Amino acid sequence: MHITSEKVMTERTIYRALTDTEGVSDFEERNSYEQDGEIHHYNFTFKFSSMRFMGTQISSPLFTLNKFNLPFRYTLKKVTTRAAILDAINNYNTSRPIMKITLLAIKGKNVEVLFSSDFICEDSQIRSELLIPVVNIMAPSPSDFIDFLNEKKITISDK
Repeated sequence: MHITSEKVMTERTIYRALTDTEGVSDFEERNSYEQDGEIHHYNFTFKFSSMRFMGTQISSPLFTLNKFNLPFRYTLKKVTTRAAILDAINNYNTSRPIMKITLLAIKGKNVEVLFSSDFICEDSQIRSELLIPVVNIMAPSPSDFIDFLNEKKITISDK
């Protein structure tokens, strides 16, 4: 019996489609696992526009959910109330239906958010052409959110 320590990547169409997408680099399959014998979770990361994206594909007998996440941290010029940050996030989410922002944490002047986009599509039907708009919309979102915050009189530190 020959045992190798080399990790074998799970064969998923979304993995091939991402690695074939121009501008995507450093693709890495993360932990994948099965839940209740019918639900499969496939986790991965990749870089696009110099940012580290996290992805998950959850496959079940009913449908397959694909999620892309982009965590981001901002440093504000001054401490802002949680209510003001949540109001800005809610307004931003309302104006951009393809993507949403979730507040992860506020610690003093530091605000951590998660940009995410979800879509339902069977793995076998995923192609690069389907993924390109998702990453192209998500990539400029951290900068777009800064502009949005500025409109709400919440300013980001230059540091």
